[in-house]
Order: sequence, then C-alpha cells, then structure tokens
Amino acid sequence: MAAPSTLMVALASLAILLPTLLVFPAGGVFSSPSPSLSVTNDNGSNTDLVALLAFKEQLADPLGVLAGSWTSNVSFCRWVGVSCSRHRQRVTALSLPEVPLHGELTPHLGNLSFLSLLNLTWTSVAGPIPTELGRLHRLRFLDLCGNDLSGAITPTIYNMSRLQLISFESNNLTGPIPNNNHSFNLPMLQYIYLGSNNFVGQIPSGLASCQNLQAISLYDNSFLDVVPAWLAQLQELTYLYLGGNHIIGFIPAFLSNLTRLAELDLSSNNLIGEIPEEFGLMHELSYLNFGGNQLTGPIPNSLGSLSKLSILELHENSLSGSVPATLGNIAALNWSTLFNCPQLQFLELNYNSFTGGIPEIVWNLSAQLLEFRAGHNKLTGGLTSSLSNFSSLSLITVENNQLTGVIPDSIGNLTKLEYVWLSDNQFNSTIPACLFHLDKIVLLDLSNNLFCGTLPSEVGGLKQVTAIDLSSNFFLGSVPESFGKLSMLTYLDLSHNSFDDSIPVSFQELSRLEWLDLSSNNPSGNIPEFLADFVHLKSLNLSFNRLEGKIPDGGIFANITLQSLIGNFALCGPSSVAAMLSTSSRMILPRNGETASSPPCPVPVTRYR
Repeated sequence: MAAPSTLMVALASLAILLPTLLVFPAGGVFSSPSPSLSVTNDNGSNTDLVALLAFKEQLADPLGVLAGSWTSNVSFCRWVGVSCSRHRQRVTALSLPEVPLHGELTPHLGNLSFLSLLNLTWTSVAGPIPTELGRLHRLRFLDLCGNDLSGAITPTIYNMSRLQLISFESNNLTGPIPNNNHSFNLPMLQYIYLGSNNFVGQIPSGLASCQNLQAISLYDNSFLDVVPAWLAQLQELTYLYLGGNHIIGFIPAFLSNLTRLAELDLSSNNLIGEIPEEFGLMHELSYLNFGGNQLTGPIPNSLGSLSKLSILELHENSLSGSVPATLGNIAALNWSTLFNCPQLQFLELNYNSFTGGIPEIVWNLSAQLLEFRAGHNKLTGGLTSSLSNFSSLSLITVENNQLTGVIPDSIGNLTKLEYVWLSDNQFNSTIPACLFHLDKIVLLDLSNNLFCGTLPSEVGGLKQVTAIDLSSNFFLGSVPESFGKLSMLTYLDLSHNSFDDSIPVSFQELSRLEWLDLSSNNPSGNIPEFLADFVHLKSLNLSFNRLEGKIPDGGIFANITLQSLIGNFALCGPSSVAAMLSTSSRMILPRNGETASSPPCPVPVTRYR
C-alpha cells in the first residue's frame, strides 16, 4: 500500500516551528542566527557540546558533512544542523534530514535538555531508539522516519507532554504501543506517524485523550482491532490512515462525525459489511480508500455529494449491484449520483461483482480522471464514443468482464493514454487505426477477445510501447512490417490468430525483445536467422505454424525446447532438435495431410567432373 499522499511529515512539523525558532539556509539544513559564543561558560552549554560530539562519534558520516562543519574552531551553535536559543548557548534543534549518517543514536542525546526539535529523517541511522530521549521534556517535534531503527519504542516517549509531532514511519520498530491513559499521555500531540513498521496489538486507546490530533497514520503494521469508537471524539482529525493492518468488523457510521476528515484509508484489512450511507456527509473528503477488504452490497448513492473527492479506491472487495444505463434508477446502484465528483482523478472498482453496462454518465464524470480501473467484474455492454471525455486519462483497465462491441474511434483523442487493458472480454470488431497514433502508449493488451480483420500499418506509431499482447483473437493477413519501428518493444504476443505470409524482415529491428510468441498462426517460410542474434530474448514460441527450412544456430536456439517448434511443416536443423521433432511427430496430427516429421537438413553434395 502506498504511503499517505499528502502527509508530508517534515512540512507538517517545520511549518509550525520555523517561523519562531529557526532559519533555513540555502543548503536545506538548519543553522542558528545567534552569534558565536564561548563554550567555557557554565550555563549547561558544555553538556550540549559533549552530547553533540558523542552523537558525531557514533556515526559513519560517509559524506563528511559533520566532519567538515562540526569542528572545534567554530561554535557548535553554527554547526550544520544545529540551532541554539537566542539568549543562551543551548541547543534547541538538531536537524539533518537526508544526510547519510549510518550508525546508532547515542544515549547522550537525552542530555540536550533544551531540545525542541529532533529531525533525522532518512539518514540511515539504525538500532534502538535510546531510552534517554524520554528525558527531553521540552521536545515538541520528534521525526526519525525512513531509517533502520528497530526494537520497541521506549515507553517514556509516550509521556512527553509537549510533543506535537511523532514520526517513526518506515523503520523496523516492533512491539505493542501502550494502551491506556496512564502510560500514554500526549495532550499536545497533533501528528502521529507510525506507518510501515511491525507494531502489533490494539490501536492505542490513549490517543483518545489527544484532542488536538490532526493526523493518525498507522498503515502497514500488524495492529489487530476493530475501528475504535473513540475516533469519533477527535473532531480536529484531518488524516486517518489505518490500511494494511488486521482490522476486523464493520466500517462504523460514526466516522461520518469526523466532518474535517480529508483523507481516509482503511484498505487491505478484513472489514466486512456495507459502506455506510452516512459517509456522504463527509464533505471534505478528497481521498477514500476501502480497497482490499471483504465489503459487500452496493456503493451508497450518498457518495455522490463528495464534491472534493479526487481519489476513490474500492478494488478487491465483493461489492455488487447493477450499473444502470439511465438516471434515477434508485432500485439499483446509481452511478450517476455516485460520480458527481468533478475533481475525481483515480477511480478503482476492479475485483468486485458489478453487473450491467457502464452508463453514459460515467464517461462524463470528470475530465480530470487519470486512471479508470473496472477490471474483473461482470460488466456488459461496450465502450462508447464518450470515452474521449476522459481527456487526461493515462490508464484504462476493464479486463475480465463481458464487454462487447467496438473500440470507438474517439479513443484516438486520448493522447495521454499509456496503459490499455481490454483483455478477456468479447469485443468483436477491427481495431481502429487511430489507436496506433497514441504515441505515449507503453502497454497494449487486447488478448482473448473476438477482434478480427487485418492489423493496420499504423501499428508502427506506438513509439514508446514496450509490451503488446494481441493473442487469442481472429486477426488475419500479414503481420505489418511497421512492427519494426517499435524499437522499445520487449514483449510481443501474436499467438492464436490467423496471421499468414512470412515472419516480417523488419522484426530484425526489435533487438530488445525478451518474449516473442507467434505460435498457432499460419506464417510460412524460414525462421529468420536474426532471431539467434537477439541477446535479450528469453522466450520464443514458433509452434504450430507452417515454417520450414533450417533451424538457426546459437542464441535462443541453443536451448530451444520441443514445445517451441512443434507442429510446423518441414523444419530441419541440428540432429538433436530434428530428432526431437521427428520423434514427436507420431503424436502430432498432420496439417492437410502433410507429415510433421522434421529430419536434419540435407548435407550439400560436392559434384566432381
């Protein structure tokens, strides 16, 4: 599961602190505006100096950031990443984000008694979080995300009464989190980010007392709980990420009381039941993710009032209901009200049990839509010319449905399209030439349909395509020579069609091919020698065609299998390959009365006078 899209931990912490405490220099790390002071005074600054030197001593510092700046001839208040208070020489902030440090954190950090900000994000520090950090009673911002920290979090951290931000995301931390108000007392807490670790147990109920909480991010852990009822008390909550855990039970309607919530992620859990109708009251929602659960029933019509919604993910559930073709059919799922969301960018409905056709109103829901995923359902009907309304679309997946009809010519207007999955349906037309004018397409999968006719020569217009699968259709005629223009192509499957003629000479330009399947067609002639020169080719299938002549030597053919060449007209070549084909011919049904036996190629005879 992806990390929260707008929860920028560093920005959340620094936006509050920087205006009053720190100055941002051009290098992106913090320095103090204070003048250089002597370290010989007796106001506690010597304690801070010793703590900083101990911190430096335990770290590898491969880029020499500390070695070059933390020197004895400069006041530590001017060291890179260090800030001091204006009126005394005491360290108030230690901030070295994205500076490679490598090593463990020293317990001496607990002696920086005036520290209010500790930011060591993405610095590759490792090992346990020192227990001594719990002594920093002035600390307001603690950000150690994106490291290799391990073990349990010291319980004292959960009783630091001034903390406003805790971020330990993307580490290897373990264990439960204290689950009562006595051991969890953070009255000033506004942001807690513990995602992508290995925490277990219940979601800590002590968070219920943190009435200033704006963001809770616990995604990708192993919490086992229901959605806690006390969440409804956190009226300031804006972001709630609980995805990727072991949360069970129903989605509670009381979450709709969180009227300021902008992002809600309950994906990849074990939730059951229906989506509450009350969620239509959460008018600030811009991101809603219930994907990867066991939800049933229809999508509530009330979600149509979420005018700020930009991302809706409902994939991999057991949602049901028809998709009505007309407006106002409230007896079934009414997509027309669901998608009154002009800012919608991502729509994921795949892996459900939706039935019926895709109504016209869906194609008008948002010109901002970037991705439309509705694969692996039971949808019927077809694609309409209104598909072109998705002018920003880069991905469409409707595979594994029961869609029929044609690919509309209007698809040629989707100039930003990159990924197209229409496989495993019942489309039954020729392919419009305009599809091959979309030069940003990277992947095109039209396999397992009823497409027919010849392929247009415009296929060479897919300049950036890397994978094409047209297998298991009813294409016929020659394979266009313009395939040779697809220099980025690594995967090509044209199997199980009725292509004839010979393998195009232009294929010799496809030197990046890793997979080529031309099996079960009708091409004749020789196997091109250049296929043996394709150094990246790992899989080749030419079986059940009408190929003849010598099997090339070397390259992919050095270890060619019987299954890759079986069922051709008259192949010959090295004795080992020929022997396999000859032996197997007893098990192959001949084509049009022709024998499938393939002996070694004849040895040229020298004629003497």
